[in-house]
Amino acid sequence: MRHTTSRSDNLTSVAVRKQSTAELVEVTARIKDQGKGIGRIEWRVNGVTTAVVAKPRGSGHVYATNQQLALDSGDNIIEVVAYNRSNLLASLPARTTVKFTGPADKTKPKLHILAIGINAYVDKGWAPLGSAPLAFAPLSLAVKDATALGEAMKKAAAGLYGEVRLTLALDKQATRDNSEKIAAKIAREIHPRDSFILFTAGHGTSENGRFYLIPQDYQGGPDHLVQRAIGQDRLQDWLANRIKAKRALILLDTCESGALIAGFARPRTDVPASEATVGRMHEATGRPVLTAAAAGQFAHEGLVGASGERHGVFTWAVLDALRKGDSNGNGLIELSELLRRVQGVVPKIAAGMVRAGTSEPVLGKQSARFGSRGEDFALARRMP
Repeated sequence: MRHTTSRSDNLTSVAVRKQSTAELVEVTARIKDQGKGIGRIEWRVNGVTTAVVAKPRGSGHVYATNQQLALDSGDNIIEVVAYNRSNLLASLPARTTVKFTGPADKTKPKLHILAIGINAYVDKGWAPLGSAPLAFAPLSLAVKDATALGEAMKKAAAGLYGEVRLTLALDKQATRDNSEKIAAKIAREIHPRDSFILFTAGHGTSENGRFYLIPQDYQGGPDHLVQRAIGQDRLQDWLANRIKAKRALILLDTCESGALIAGFARPRTDVPASEATVGRMHEATGRPVLTAAAAGQFAHEGLVGASGERHGVFTWAVLDALRKGDSNGNGLIELSELLRRVQGVVPKIAAGMVRAGTSEPVLGKQSARFGSRGEDFALARRMP
């Protein structure tokens, strides 16, 4: 099966058995470079992106890449999309169908949650680019937010999954190197049928369209973001190549985290050239991304309205969605329901809150941002 594209002019073919009694299958794709180079390659099963890989090794004009994929019961539509060298133009999907004829695995998939929260940073001497002075000062509620969100999601997901595994990385546990070790550990434990949620509460910044999560041990000022922060490329590697969960969600409660998905709803031509060449995280990983703030905005924390609770606005909105987001009344919180609730609540709460430990109003707007390919799935059960 071959497709010649009108966009990137790459030619993609897929080779796989039409039936399988095994839940995991090995699929081979061959990509031919028609002159514009080869960039990332996306794999989808039944419309859900399950893997994103870099350009295959090799030379010449024809490349082969293999990927292990988990099948659902019955027919599975497998698609492969190849991008050009700049990752701006995509081929038309090459498709094939594999029917899973083996016995259904009655073991429920697991949910793995990694919740990162950082209050106390090693280096307090600089502010994220474009931020007000002291924006990089210690936070007061990020650790609480990560703990509360992780525990609430674990409780809400109980019964929906076979097991919920929560990993907390708080303050000194959330250094750059240790975060890498934690991601590697989860990658070893996760099954392709499992689900994964990454939540981070702390400082983040963007530069030239790239997002950087600031680890607890960051030092050296803004000139060292690439070497010492947890950059977009590293997060992409975790979520696209190593943590091979069938479904995943990224929740970022950091300042300027919306830079990851800015321009998602706009044509590429509306995005500045310097940013257009950078693959956004949701594009490069295929994972839904829900962020606390748009580019240039603060992710506020403090007393949330009349609730009497102190949280980050975004974290409180996610917790609120687990309780009140079940709009269709089926007892489950789907991704689409979480999205609608959070995006509706965040601007309203941010407009009327006060800073942590004071009665001082928080100035500035905050609006949650979302990037996705449209997939929807149940995240958890509705909490009472």
